[in-house]
Amino acid sequence: MDTNVRFTNFNFDEKKYYFLFISELKAYGIGYFFKEAISKIYNLDIDSIEFITIAPDIFEQYNYDNLIIINKNKNRENKRKKHDDFIKDVSSSIYIDKLIDRLLANQKEVFLYMFETSPYMTLNKKKGVTLVGPNEDIVSKLNNKIELYKIFSSIVPMADYDIANGIGDLLKKSAQMLQNNSKKVFISLEKSAAGANSIIASEIKEIKEKFKESINDTFLITKFIPHISDPTSLGVVINEDDIFVAGIADQKIYGTKFRGSTFPTKMNKQIQKEIIKQTRIVGKKMAKLGYRGIFGCD
Repeated sequence: MDTNVRFTNFNFDEKKYYFLFISELKAYGIGYFFKEAISKIYNLDIDSIEFITIAPDIFEQYNYDNLIIINKNKNRENKRKKHDDFIKDVSSSIYIDKLIDRLLANQKEVFLYMFETSPYMTLNKKKGVTLVGPNEDIVSKLNNKIELYKIFSSIVPMADYDIANGIGDLLKKSAQMLQNNSKKVFISLEKSAAGANSIIASEIKEIKEKFKESINDTFLITKFIPHISDPTSLGVVINEDDIFVAGIADQKIYGTKFRGSTFPTKMNKQIQKEIIKQTRIVGKKMAKLGYRGIFGCD
């Protein structure tokens, strides 16, 4: 038995066509998009297709079908797991390897669909396994907050920003921004999901304390703009001329801590139109960079 498998309720049905969806459970519903795509491309009855979700989330109970939880953490705390560490665990899982072999004995290929591509995914090296999704190099660039500002600040409205190399440069440039045009600054490391590795600060001492273990890192510094709403849109890059916007939700953010989203948005229609317009601008730029697939635009 694979000790990394914390939970599974998967029951094999030889009459079904399966694909693997690898993601945190927050994105579970996206599996249905790919299910519909397979149905149309291969002319299969959509009810004959099932996706097996492989996720790292630790919950008290799971209300999801065909779920496999890969997480070797022994306690009951749902602590966010680094994506690449999760992918390494999935790639090395004996249970998942045998599962794929079982599926391939019943169907010609197994599609591997990932919410976020990772260079640590190796299951697609198996014969008969096809990885679907954007190139990992493009994903890595678009997950870098500094790269995002460099790429998009000239085409959509974004806060004034600067880049600091090391803690000394960070403190100097933060002090200048606080003195010149901002009561508060937002500071983040290059990689920071759900508010981790970031701070909203009004004093230099707060910044020193937050990043005392990151003295040699590269930092993004932006002017903090007070606001009452945190909308996020979900888009799909089909090609350079076709960007589909699925919807807009309202994030629940306290300070820099993300606590989930609610749908549909409560933004007025005029703001929604502007969000959709800007999402399409961002999506077209991503398409030119070579990206294809789903993306979120905060």
